[in-house]
Amino acid sequence: SAVISKYLKHLTNFQNDSEKDKTIAVARDKASISIIRLCTAIPNSIFPFFGELLKSLDEIPPHLFKEKECLVQALVTLSNALKNYDKQREFLSNILSPIVTQWQHSGLTTVLSDIQNFGNFFGIGRNTM
Repeated sequence: SAVISKYLKHLTNFQNDSEKDKTIAVARDKASISIIRLCTAIPNSIFPFFGELLKSLDEIPPHLFKEKECLVQALVTLSNALKNYDKQREFLSNILSPIVTQWQHSGLTTVLSDIQNFGNFFGIGRNTM
């Protein structure tokens, strides 16, 4: 419990002190990787902290995508330990619903609808003069 709490503390540390930014980022990276390793190596021991990990996911701001992705990976690893298809499906549906909503946004759908729109979105489309 103390180990998980310590990792989550580092993972959710969002100070904006420029001198400490690099140190904090390194600590978040190490915490992210460690949580994934723990969930992979000993999922049954980490599973009691599933709720705490899930709560921490909501605390991570959107701009810290890497940390959020690592925590999602750890949570998916833990959900696989359930070995219950219905619970896994429900969990994955809940955790992926914001991503599905973003992918189904009309602006993104337009960009992905054909190669010319895709190229134009990234500024590599054909310019007509």
